[in-house]
Amino acid sequence: MIRLQLEASGPASLVCIGDGPDLTSLKNLAHALGLDDCVHWLGWHEHPSSIFGACDALVLPSHLEAMGLVILEAQLLGLPVLGTAVGGIPELVADGHSGLLAQSPSPEHLAEGLLRLRLGAMESLVQEGRRSAQRLADPAVFTAAVRQLLGLA
Repeated sequence: MIRLQLEASGPASLVCIGDGPDLTSLKNLAHALGLDDCVHWLGWHEHPSSIFGACDALVLPSHLEAMGLVILEAQLLGLPVLGTAVGGIPELVADGHSGLLAQSPSPEHLAEGLLRLRLGAMESLVQEGRRSAQRLADPAVFTAAVRQLLGLA
């Protein structure tokens, strides 16, 4: 049902930045699903934010993430963010305010989040995300947040 809703909300493409042990199986899955035309594999990039200008949103489907600095980069550049509610991501993304959080990196939860992004109030997420990232870009605020996350505060 979610796939139908996503398809009905208009054409989309997926740009995958990075690599890892699952890359080959993910490429094979995309091919098996007939998604070769809409999934673009860019591999590892030292500065992924240089690609953000061509993107409508950042999706960080992490299973484990200590502190997703790429989220701050995306928010500062005005991209809405969908992350998973793991590790330090909820410290950077307040669900429904400065971005969206998926309960898990499961395909169902990510699809729900993507649908919310495509149909939601993107501008308010962008504005709140940028404000949040600007606040955390302050070294004192960022250090305090990391210390709290690590249980050192």
